[in-house]
Amino acid sequence: MRAPIVVPIEVRNPGAYLAACGVVEIAGAFDSRSTSHWERRPVLLGTAQMDATACIIQTTIPEAELAAALFEALSCRNRWEAVTLDGRRAPLHEVGNDEPLTAVRVCVHLRERLEHFPIDYWYHLLGRADDAKLKDKLKEGKSVWKFWSGRMSVQKTLLGENRKPGLISSLSGPDGQPVQDFAGLLSVERQTGSSLNLDAAARRGALDRGIAANEAKRAEGDVAAVRPALELLAAIGLSAFFPPRRLGATRENGIHSTVGSDGQHLRYSAWATESPLALARLLARGQQVEGTTNLESMEARRVNAGGKIYRFDYSRGIGFVPPRLTKSKEEDDVGADTDAG
Repeated sequence: MRAPIVVPIEVRNPGAYLAACGVVEIAGAFDSRSTSHWERRPVLLGTAQMDATACIIQTTIPEAELAAALFEALSCRNRWEAVTLDGRRAPLHEVGNDEPLTAVRVCVHLRERLEHFPIDYWYHLLGRADDAKLKDKLKEGKSVWKFWSGRMSVQKTLLGENRKPGLISSLSGPDGQPVQDFAGLLSVERQTGSSLNLDAAARRGALDRGIAANEAKRAEGDVAAVRPALELLAAIGLSAFFPPRRLGATRENGIHSTVGSDGQHLRYSAWATESPLALARLLARGQQVEGTTNLESMEARRVNAGGKIYRFDYSRGIGFVPPRLTKSKEEDDVGADTDAG
């Protein structure tokens, strides 16, 4: 019997929206008959109840069971594996911090089944498998989701480094108790040394702190509060719902550009029609499909969070517009390798 799961997020926060898409993706993998849609309704955000555009998932999987399975998978480093340049798969914690990766995957165990969900959005272009300069091209490749200078070490961002926890290790911290619903899972807040910068509510820049970055490091121990489960689910949702369009070793315009974003803006939609997973992916990108209704279309602007750190700000409603299929306009950032945070 199907029952609704309400994912209580603020749809104008692009990171929270993408996290809901990640939950939709995972629910659809385990329940092929599940559907999703968005509607305005009272939801509990933290301790406050307010009207919001919430994601509703109709599925046979009980909310407590799905939320617990996701918490267990996201917080356990042994559930994460890396995909290296030569296609080799290895446990993420056994891969060198500076080794370039084509993807990482998390293994979710639910109802005696195992499903893997990739995170691979950070590379804007990939070389061909037979390309002798594949490693160099991956290092040079830029993503419209590149929110920092230098090259990102996803290993450090997820697992942490030295005494600075990462997204996975912080979620599994000493007070990392299992959760029973998505309100609890998505609101879990931890101190980390780095993040993916997808959550608009996690404002890490000097302008948001009110003090310079060096002073913040001394005061905070070079860590900041983030919502690790939300960021990890957002990365899964981003990879599945807004993937880069790839063609060999080159980035092209038109149908081979990046879905939904031109590097400066992200356009996304909340669909009002109950839709299976494949249709939901199209509707999220603003595609018009006969017999479906769009509840809201939004555009989030990329903003500077201090120095060469960027994030998407809260979005604004824009009505219906065709999905973006334009070439990215990226900064030519150069410099030493740095973490995402």
